[in-house]
Amino acid sequence: MTICALQKKQSNFLEAKVQLLRSLCSFAIILGFSNSLCSQNSTIRGDAKFYKGSEISAVTYDDYITHTEKILSTSMVNDSGFFQLKFNAEKNKLCRFKK
Repeated sequence: MTICALQKKQSNFLEAKVQLLRSLCSFAIILGFSNSLCSQNSTIRGDAKFYKGSEISAVTYDDYITHTEKILSTSMVNDSGFFQLKFNAEKNKLCRFKK
């Protein structure tokens, strides 16, 4: 094989690598946008007569090992005991209520 042929082969290999990196970057960007586009607004409504006038929160864990809590939404329970919590959920999550 001649030097010109080797140089051409290396050039083609580098072009293929650059094209692969561009494709991977494009895929990562599209995946990131699609993840944010797939999130949905969630609403939890309820009746908590024992907590009239209190604040109630929907809480989940950011990290299940350290139990780092993340508050999804907070609302006041009105005089009739009704509350409504609204938050944006990227995926299904285990959450609990906290007073």
